[in-house]
Amino acid sequence: IQASSFSQRNSGTISLTAGNTGTFSAKFALGGAAFSLKGVFDNNGDFTSVITRPGASSLTVAFQIDLTNGTDQVTGTVFDGTTTSAVIANLSPFNIKTDPATQYAGNYTIVLPPNPGDTGSNFPQGNGYGTLKVDAGGKIRLSATLGDGTRISQTAVISGDGVWPVYIPLYLKHGSLVGFVTFTNIVGISDLGGTLTWFKPASPGSKLYPNGFTTQITLLGSAYTAPPLGTAALSVSNTACNLLVTSGAGDLVSFVSNSVTLNPNNKITLCVTNGFKLTITARTGLFSGNFVNPATSKPTTFKGALLQKQNDGAGFFLGTDQTGFVTVEPSP
Repeated sequence: IQASSFSQRNSGTISLTAGNTGTFSAKFALGGAAFSLKGVFDNNGDFTSVITRPGASSLTVAFQIDLTNGTDQVTGTVFDGTTTSAVIANLSPFNIKTDPATQYAGNYTIVLPPNPGDTGSNFPQGNGYGTLKVDAGGKIRLSATLGDGTRISQTAVISGDGVWPVYIPLYLKHGSLVGFVTFTNIVGISDLGGTLTWFKPASPGSKLYPNGFTTQITLLGSAYTAPPLGTAALSVSNTACNLLVTSGAGDLVSFVSNSVTLNPNNKITLCVTNGFKLTITARTGLFSGNFVNPATSKPTTFKGALLQKQNDGAGFFLGTDQTGFVTVEPSP
């Protein structure tokens, strides 16, 4: 569910189950509030209703199921008295036994880089990261962390044409992450991707970004297969110092770079003894570690995810009052 452009107040998600006789049940969220609805589509595939909200204006709901064009969609609107939000619900046809989601099922890692236009200390500069699993029934399970350190999760279903609707309430439902991600196969770039709008409200007592922000970030994802024993999770040269880890922003005065050696069993050997640590969990594609902050001489912890298709990885660390980025890539 979205307005003409995404906004915190008028964005949300909907799940609708329709029967053969035109009956349906729906659950939807809008602006952080949840609603449920049951009804019957008429002979033209139309349905309208009004939902009262204590202390707020009523919602006028209008749905239409496509009976003639074969789009496998329910479309419509939700009107709150001021703004009209468009509704698009795509059919998820998958069934574990009769119609498995073979082309999408599997494990993935994702990275959520900051918007290149978001400079300065008012926006997170860290890369969000996480894991995603799609089962044979088309169900998606996301477990991730945004670039400001906020942990997120979502359970959703993928549509027949590979679209994943993202709507995740954040910050006690006063913020959200919303948009569409499409599963695709772009050689060397991504197995899934999309643009997401991220709303964080002002919170004067917050250590990080107390003024809040609204930004658009891109989700990048790659299918992830745990490498067999004796195979590195990333493709690197068979030489010493074959992996470069770089950290920046997040109150650092300059980049901090460390060259390390990644061996075929995904163990890390330092090229310079300087307190740096890196651990790669080959089973999941996640990594963690720490580097010594030159300004404080204290270790700073970082976490992130590898993208096998892109042959690199990214993550973030927490600075004093902002986040910074970490990248992992084969040494040039």
